[in-house]
Amino acid sequence: MNVEYDLVDASIFDIIPNRLNQKIAFLAKDIENNEYIFKPSWQGHYHNINEFISHYIASLIEAPIVKGTFLKIDAETMREYHNKIQLGIPHAVLPTYIPPYNEAVFFAVEYLKDATHAKTVSHLKNNLEETTNKESFFSQFSLDQYLKNYDRHLGNHIFYKNVNTVFFYLIDFDRIFYGHTDWSKLDFQLDNTDCFSNKGYNADLYHIVEDADMKKVHDYAAHISNRITDEEIERICSIIDYAYTVEKPYLDKIDNWLKHRREIIYNACLKNEFCFSNVSQEGVFK
Repeated sequence: MNVEYDLVDASIFDIIPNRLNQKIAFLAKDIENNEYIFKPSWQGHYHNINEFISHYIASLIEAPIVKGTFLKIDAETMREYHNKIQLGIPHAVLPTYIPPYNEAVFFAVEYLKDATHAKTVSHLKNNLEETTNKESFFSQFSLDQYLKNYDRHLGNHIFYKNVNTVFFYLIDFDRIFYGHTDWSKLDFQLDNTDCFSNKGYNADLYHIVEDADMKKVHDYAAHISNRITDEEIERICSIIDYAYTVEKPYLDKIDNWLKHRREIIYNACLKNEFCFSNVSQEGVFK
């Protein structure tokens, strides 16, 4: 499967604070009025690049993600909205990395403004039944384990209706790599594949999985093992090197992380079956 991204010129037209008014997502549109959403980088480049890495990996294994692209943001709107944040939301965490305005390239995804976020586990399960891509829901358990994404809470599952068809998507991957915002720590617990235990986030989702679903989790783990080739990982690093300013030692750490954990992810998912409270031991070995 070929993963390709466009680079389009765009201008910011609005901002979306999170529920605590601390961190900001930007809304942008291109000359054809296609709308996108992206998070700037709060510490170094990390958050925005994490979104790109995750999107590329998810694309290779056909996990349910919104279409992504790279945006070159218009200099004037970048200045304008950076100033608006400073004036209008004084306690917001401002991006500590604002690239030179003639190099403001960010990874973004299509903005689905009418999408519905999952509110409760019951709401998530019931809405999944109405989607055409329900099976892809189970990709998250292998994908988030591979990338150690600590931010898979209910609100990061969305449903979007296009005409008469409802699609399910996973969003928000900026806290992969154990949630670290410092890539110098990427070697920390490189082999850690323990089940997620953070209540209110990933840990609350395990009990959705039942016996019949475990093969789907295994299948996505196998996709990671087989489709995330050395060549694809090296291409990820080359795109990062082209689109951003990243020192080579950090690129080497990303390369090592993705290659090393690819080799252990399938066995990790077998081991972690016991974290799924609604999966019986008989179901584990089916």
